[in-house]
Amino acid sequence: MDETQPSAPAIPDPQDAEERTRRRRARRAFFLGMATGCLGTLVMLALSIVAAAWIFRDWAISSHRARMTPPETVTQAAADFSLQLLDPDGKPVTLEAYRGQPMVVHLWSPTCPECLAELPFWEDVWQHCRSWDPPVQVISVAVHGYEQVAETLRAEGCTFPVWRAAAPLPPEYAGGVPRTVVIDAAGRVALRHAGAARWNDPAVLRFLEGLSVAARAGI
Repeated sequence: MDETQPSAPAIPDPQDAEERTRRRRARRAFFLGMATGCLGTLVMLALSIVAAAWIFRDWAISSHRARMTPPETVTQAAADFSLQLLDPDGKPVTLEAYRGQPMVVHLWSPTCPECLAELPFWEDVWQHCRSWDPPVQVISVAVHGYEQVAETLRAEGCTFPVWRAAAPLPPEYAGGVPRTVVIDAAGRVALRHAGAARWNDPAVLRFLEGLSVAARAGI
């Protein structure tokens, strides 16, 4: 009767063990590289989003500015002088305090890209208007975000004074910003415009200077 001899135990091949170890290390390196790459991509994406948020404001301003045209809407309706304001010195006034003067009432906000796009134009308008005899009063009204006005004006290189809305706006001045109402010395609305415009256009400046000439003539 034949007896089965027990087989000798298998001797591990050192080369196989080394190959398995090398593969495990390669897998670990691969997954570590993938994780590091994904983390780096997420960090770069987050930084890109933050940077885009910072530059969007300037892009929006430039985009709005490029599309602006001179204002168009002209009327001869009676002006509303009930708009309640705080003047640049913080004193409460209404437009009634300026009745009899030609004036430009411009409502805006430092949080509005369209409004910011107009600011250099309004600086030009203000410089021209105050040089005429009589001057055309430019009443720039911040309807909200007043705490940001000074910094915004400095950033845009503007020096004109700014009033502050002190009460809910009458219908004539409500409805969103930017909004502009031009009033002649006789108390009539000479121009009403909603939205941004290129206010320093030569035709607009001639129109505003005409208000000064009319006031001097008593028209």
